[in-house]
Amino acid sequence: MTARSYVVFNVEQCTDLEKIPPLNKPTRDIPTNERAERIMAAMKNDGLGFTEHPHHAFYSPGRDEVSLPPRESFKSVEGYYGTALHEIGHATGAAQRQPGRDYGRAPVRVGRLCQGRTPGRDFQCLHGG
Repeated sequence: MTARSYVVFNVEQCTDLEKIPPLNKPTRDIPTNERAERIMAAMKNDGLGFTEHPHHAFYSPGRDEVSLPPRESFKSVEGYYGTALHEIGHATGAAQRQPGRDYGRAPVRVGRLCQGRTPGRDFQCLHGG
């Protein structure tokens, strides 16, 4: 644990604050990725819920729901969809999705380093994970 020191000002004791322009919040236009959107749509059709959380991304097994921060809070399209697909990977392990469910993907050869047969594991295996 590290001790830190901060200088704090009482705003009521400050003058000329109205002359300081408010900070503009940067806007990020994160484009859509058609392939990732198709995966998300397939999982929605399978019963997976999606919701927005202001700060965190997570999969809730009890609700069978993926929560993601707002799209504009990500710095890149890869960051947004990488996070979304990571959380969807957790959802593929849910009991109702095991085994033998078809997610519209082509058969994937699983090498000796990749021994799972969920869409999330297949994606990770194909991309070096």
